[in-house]
Amino acid sequence: VPTAMPRFTEVENFRYCTLLYLIAAEDLALISIWSPTFLTAMLAPLEQWSERACRDLREGTVSLPNPDDDVPPELYAKARARKHRAARVESILSSSLSLAEKLMRLWPRLALISCWADGGSARYLRQLKEFFPHVEVQPKGLLATEAFVSFPLIDRPGAALAIRSHFFEFIAADGSRTELRTADQLERGGKYQVVITTGGGLYRYQLGDVIQVVGFENLCPLVRFIGRADRVSDLVGEKLSEAHVREVLDHAFAAHDIAQRFSMVVPMTDLRCYRLYLQEADGQSTPAVLDSLGESIELGLEKNP
Repeated sequence: VPTAMPRFTEVENFRYCTLLYLIAAEDLALISIWSPTFLTAMLAPLEQWSERACRDLREGTVSLPNPDDDVPPELYAKARARKHRAARVESILSSSLSLAEKLMRLWPRLALISCWADGGSARYLRQLKEFFPHVEVQPKGLLATEAFVSFPLIDRPGAALAIRSHFFEFIAADGSRTELRTADQLERGGKYQVVITTGGGLYRYQLGDVIQVVGFENLCPLVRFIGRADRVSDLVGEKLSEAHVREVLDHAFAAHDIAQRFSMVVPMTDLRCYRLYLQEADGQSTPAVLDSLGESIELGLEKNP
């Protein structure tokens, strides 16, 4: 994808041009992104834009869905007619195949998608895997601007703590113990805030990230990102943490057999309550089920002391 892409001011044009260059690349083998929703949102209008994209591939043009933008000259310089690829893409997208089968034929060499899979991103993996059932999805480790905390291993329940990169210390996430622990003192199932000292001179810095130890590789802790310790909502003294709210939502959705594409709990300051925004994958839940869901979430949030 050309580096001029961020110069678009309209998101729709950015998505279209990114998608155009992706489908032009029949040798695509690896996709590395942050949130899985970036890719699913990118692919959602694929069939809607198929005719436009095939024409651009065939003629070597760039035709924007939203004309309020100008096409950066670099995109025209990169564009070239790909008649053979256009014919192949048109044949695939006009077929009666499922979206997953179309994507597999568009990119037959695609073998790995690397993306966030823990914390708030975990719930969005389902749709990504529905799009790419034959592609390995590898969770990223915990990466921060300040430090590389963990990295993924194949067929392990978590990412390996990067013990050769920095010196790590940990604080119990529930506040039950205030002393710092080192990596060799972590316990399976424990949740901790990460404190790092780097070779660059950042000394005993609290990242604000909470991890859970899910196992060990030899003696090296395997960890998963849980959430941010500093993300707390407090309307009237309730102090709801991100991790607690996400746990309540995940349990309630599972108990009511609800597959959600998007969900968000928003504080309503004027009403002194919270509102749940929910987009279901199938939209089939009855009002009675949704009422029961609301009651379940209410009870779950009230468990916060």
